[in-house]
Amino acid sequence: MVTLATPYYGSMIRPQGRPEHIYIKLVANPITGEFNQTEVCVWDQKKRPDLPSWLSTQGVEALLCNDSPFDEEHHFSAVGISIFREKLEGLQEMVSDWTNQLKTGGDVLAA
Repeated sequence: MVTLATPYYGSMIRPQGRPEHIYIKLVANPITGEFNQTEVCVWDQKKRPDLPSWLSTQGVEALLCNDSPFDEEHHFSAVGISIFREKLEGLQEMVSDWTNQLKTGGDVLAA
């Protein structure tokens, strides 16, 4: 089982260039794509300014999002978080696409 997170709006970065603050965290089976233990988590940037380390303390191993790459991706890989980018979809479809990418060795940014 792998703990995943996705920004509530699907994009890690808001149009104004600021990171999203609401994340959906879930535990997914990388073989079947089934997921459970879904919860909403709110990142308080004032208490913990570093998003990658906050996600890491939440147990997140992979981040599913649909925005363009940005300069700080190495900070995520430094704390062991892989980033998977896919077009805007629902949560079930994003998890399914992530599972398929793992099975085929596709383009998942490795931690």
